Amino acid sequence: MPNATVNGWLLFDPTDPVQHIGELPVHLYGTKILIAENIDSSLMKIPYISPEKNNSKFVVKAHLDNDGNMSSNVTIIDYGAKAFATAHYLSKTKTGKLINIYKSRFSDILPSLKLSEFSFDNNNDSSWIQFNIEQSDYIIKSGDLRFLPVDFIYAGRLPVLKKKERIHPIWFGGFKKTEIEIDWTFDDSWKVDFKPDSIKAECETVSYSYDLKQIDSTIKILSLYTSLGNLVKKENYKAARKFRRTLSKGRNMKLKLESSN
Repeated sequence: MPNATVNGWLLFDPTDPVQHIGELPVHLYGTKILIAENIDSSLMKIPYISPEKNNSKFVVKAHLDNDGNMSSNVTIIDYGAKAFATAHYLSKTKTGKLINIYKSRFSDILPSLKLSEFSFDNNNDSSWIQFNIEQSDYIIKSGDLRFLPVDFIYAGRLPVLKKKERIHPIWFGGFKKTEIEIDWTFDDSWKVDFKPDSIKAECETVSYSYDLKQIDSTIKILSLYTSLGNLVKKENYKAARKFRRTLSKGRNMKLKLESSN
């Protein structure tokens, strides 16, 4: 069923070469449009679509070598409205600029990363981007202790909620669903002090889950973030702060390592 329908009107954007009829660019959902009819005209709001129809999935295969250097293969698959937006962006942007954009995206977490083997394509129902990342000295050292930040993929910045009170609503971002799946493998010199962990949290219009588990010698991280794109009421500020702390905890999870070197 088409996503862009308002009071029986089937909408489309004739200026966008990648959108299907009945689909709109992501930024138009939630905005108002003027419907022009023979008898009368009216201003109507385009409803948000469900987060499942604006979905991104990150699939990562990461490896830590004996010297503490990280190498990984990253695949980003976009579906629904997100896929159309990505396809349009990829078609209008030079590859060199795209590479610099993705380098910048991860630079806060991976300050000296090397990005290579960059490729992308549009499969009509989905768009995907794939590349390799290398980061030297990835582990965190604290005296004789070594720690592995397990999630270097998370995207977007969280709202700053440090004040004790709030005078207006809180926004955790637009409507979207983001899945992250990371598999970590290790050279033989590393021993992981592993304990399974699971986190679940929600606050009015947003939800988050995080699972950390081990399958044979692979550490697997699965996280899911869903936002309806609506504001969280200021009366729920306390719950919003708690949600943000929980989300931050999952994003900043670290594993303790021991090395035989």
